[in-house]
Amino acid sequence: MIKIKAMVILIALLIALSPSVVMAGGSVPAGVTLQGWSTTANNGGKSTMINLLYTDGFSTALQLDAPFDSSWHSLNDVRPILQAYKEGYGPNLSGADGILGTGINFAPNVLAAMKAQNFNPAQVGGANIPPSSTVLNDEQIAWLQRGGYPIPTQTTAPSTPTPVVKNDPLPEPAKPQPAPKQETQPVATKPITTALLTDSAPKADPADPVGQTVETPATPMTQEMIAESQKRAAENPPTINKPNIPLTEQTTEQEELFSNRNIWIGVALIVAVVTMVVVIYTKRKGKLA
Repeated sequence: MIKIKAMVILIALLIALSPSVVMAGGSVPAGVTLQGWSTTANNGGKSTMINLLYTDGFSTALQLDAPFDSSWHSLNDVRPILQAYKEGYGPNLSGADGILGTGINFAPNVLAAMKAQNFNPAQVGGANIPPSSTVLNDEQIAWLQRGGYPIPTQTTAPSTPTPVVKNDPLPEPAKPQPAPKQETQPVATKPITTALLTDSAPKADPADPVGQTVETPATPMTQEMIAESQKRAAENPPTINKPNIPLTEQTTEQEELFSNRNIWIGVALIVAVVTMVVVIYTKRKGKLA
């Protein structure tokens, strides 16, 4: 920033002291290089002065009726140039000997500033320098950063073409092969019958007495057997089947018996208590008499 301010002051001094200064005029010598311009306030900020500096000691200035705008960049701002064109300074800007004419050259910093602002001098009748034709180098980018300009995109900078990477197609997934058909042989089914179930049951071994039915030979009863049977019957006579009494009736009978028993016990206790009272009372009465 210090260098930029110093350059602005230097341009203003050179314009003021240079004998070849041209006020509001063209006729820029052919072949000179435009090194830059500064914008300063004039008449207390009521008007604006554009001071342009070239090589070979040549400089010129344009006085604008527009008031000074503090948002303009100190160096190489194209907005004051566009304002000058609007105020009728087109003939001074255009032509071969114009301030931005076709017969002069432009310094790298001027080209960088015009590119950053997307400005072509042909817009005001000057040289045709499209912003895309300017390729910025490291020094120009550094200068733009110091001046507060945005860094434009390199539209025409040589660049190596991006190699096209050919992606090999992904292998197609293997299609499932149909499973080979298996010829099924008919299975002979044997019907299950009762006879088969019977045959499948384990048979008892004739030599094994377990699980076999032993038939007892029928023998006639002797007199001793009859007498023994009668004796056992006399000792243990057969019981007569009693009628089944419901549980509720049995319970009721037991409750009645228990209730009657309690009543008699209660009566007996009352009689005993009364008797004892009478005896005690009689004894006491006898003593008193």
